[in-house]
Amino acid sequence: MKPVIKSISLLMCLSLLLVIYWWNTAQASGSDRVSLSADASVNIHEGIVEVDFTYHGLAPGIYDVTFPTGTSEVSCSFDTATTCWMTEDQLNYEGGGSVHISYHLPVPEQTLVDSWRITLVKDGKEILIPYTLTIQNFTKEEWKAPIQKQSDIQLENVHYQTYKKTVDAAPLLSASGKEMWQDKKSVITYKKDQPLSESVKQDLQQFLSAAGPSVVELDSKKVRIEDGYMTTMDRNVDALESKWITTHLENASSVNQPWHTSVIQEVFYPRSSSNASSYMADEIRDALTAEQLEAWKVKLLKSTNIKSLSQFLDQTLTDVYGLGTTFFQSRTKPERTPLIFIYDQPLHLDGVLVEGQVLSYRHKDYYPIKNLVQAAGFTFTALEHGQRYRVETNRNTYRFYVDQSTFIVNEESFGIGTNPVILFDDQVYLKEQYVDDLLGLTRVDGVSFSFQKK
Repeated sequence: MKPVIKSISLLMCLSLLLVIYWWNTAQASGSDRVSLSADASVNIHEGIVEVDFTYHGLAPGIYDVTFPTGTSEVSCSFDTATTCWMTEDQLNYEGGGSVHISYHLPVPEQTLVDSWRITLVKDGKEILIPYTLTIQNFTKEEWKAPIQKQSDIQLENVHYQTYKKTVDAAPLLSASGKEMWQDKKSVITYKKDQPLSESVKQDLQQFLSAAGPSVVELDSKKVRIEDGYMTTMDRNVDALESKWITTHLENASSVNQPWHTSVIQEVFYPRSSSNASSYMADEIRDALTAEQLEAWKVKLLKSTNIKSLSQFLDQTLTDVYGLGTTFFQSRTKPERTPLIFIYDQPLHLDGVLVEGQVLSYRHKDYYPIKNLVQAAGFTFTALEHGQRYRVETNRNTYRFYVDQSTFIVNEESFGIGTNPVILFDDQVYLKEQYVDDLLGLTRVDGVSFSFQKK
């Protein structure tokens, strides 16, 4: 019995030793494993940017590679100094150490290197690799990245900067004489001696929340919109926003006319013009409340895949105002016509249906004066179609003029009002206030567009 016990004890000891050995081996293997990361070195010279990426812990496999636009002088090697197998768009990595990929980029005119990193895709999925950036600047210009800085050393011929590890696609900016402010993933540059006010920051935050991450250069000489890069005069966020909206709408719509975006630009950045586009823009600003105008702007900023821009603009105006309109669809060029919204409820007088539409103009209701007057048993006469009209009631006679604030009472006295009558689709409409005051027709409480004689 004792030999058996000794054999079992010996077997258990051997098993325990094997477990300990396997555990230590696994621990050693785990400690030797390199986590996925990269060191990015950017050397900036006059007219050229040298980029070198060293990847650590890259898993073996075949990677699709996308280089920035304008890339040249591409090279690839391993830690062993052997050349790695890489084509223009693919890297075949079999493992065995770090991977070094270097290339050159031109310095663009706007002193912004927005897209400077290569992208690695494996099995159809982009590999997000944390990287540590080092910038060595050999030029007289000051270059920065919107990443938390770790060190900053200025030597005689080179400015050396290192930044903390990140996975964000941060741009490289020429920031001579400028400060940078980062809002989420957007970067804003401005003159050092002119701090950003809180109101400008709020305007930028509101705009960029809809426009998306971008580099915005303030205090520029002009307004310019490019993919991921914008400039504007001084601190004029309105001009930038207006230009971005019109550029976005042009790109998002398959059918549009230049006057559409001309009107939109005047809405959000009026320039004291007196043309028809400015007139239409004024109509939109006068028709919408501040909240409605802001809601409309957000809809324009977030628009995609627009088939017909005129239809889209009318539909979004309808959405924010709550009533239908054909302000853009009903014309082929800018015109000096009012922005009218149309109700879909019928009009009644003493319980009888009256033909015609009820309109809303600048948040006031208007009624088809001819049909309403005749339904009441009064007389309506067009003295000059589209210009002058006469209404005869049981008590008084009124003469109305389109686009004028005055009207004549009994051919001897004047009345004054704000837009008492308007013209829409060759029909004249009377404001609700005067339906009661002049015609003696009162609106029935609780019933939409139902009137009765006094």
